[in-house]
Amino acid sequence: MKRVFLSVAAVAASLSFCPLAMAEDARAPMAKNAVYLEGLGPGVFYSVNYERIIADVVAPRIGIGVLSVSASDGSTSASATQFSIPITVSYVGLRQGAHGFEAGAGATLIFATGNAVNAGTSSSASGSAYGATGFAGYRLHPVGGVGFQFRVGLGIQALFAGDSALIFPWPYLSVGGAF
Repeated sequence: MKRVFLSVAAVAASLSFCPLAMAEDARAPMAKNAVYLEGLGPGVFYSVNYERIIADVVAPRIGIGVLSVSASDGSTSASATQFSIPITVSYVGLRQGAHGFEAGAGATLIFATGNAVNAGTSSSASGSAYGATGFAGYRLHPVGGVGFQFRVGLGIQALFAGDSALIFPWPYLSVGGAF
C-alpha cells in the first residue's frame, strides 16, 4: 500500500511541474536557421530551402528546385528542364514550444527550357513564368538549439505565364534540420 501511495504521489508531483516546463519551453527561442527539402509547395515540384527566423515570429525563406525529364523512342527524343526559385515569408508566432501554426505568402520565379528531335528535325523553346502563393499549416521547429524540422500544410498556387493563369490548391511537406 505504501508503494502504491508513493507511486501515485510521484506521478502527481511530476505532472504538477509539466505546466511550468511547457511554459518555459513556449518562451524558449526558436532555432534561427533551417535547411530543408520541401515536396510540392511554392517550389512547384520540390525545392531545397534556407530559412531564417527573425524575432521568433517571422520566417523568410529562399529555395531552388530543378526538374529535368527526357524521353526517346527511335529517332524521336524530347527533353525539358524547369528551375524554380521560391521566395516566401511566414508568420510563425502562434506556437507552444516546438509545435506551431504557420501562415505565409510569397512568389516563385520559374524558368523552363525544352527541345525535341523527330527524324532529324529539331525544335527548342524556353520561357519564364511566375507564381504567387499563400499557405498555412503545422510546423515542428526546434527551440533552444539544433533539431529536426517538419512542416505540412496546404496552399493556393497561382501561376502566370503570358496571358494565361492557373490557380489551384497545392499541399506541401518538408523535412530538414534547424540550427
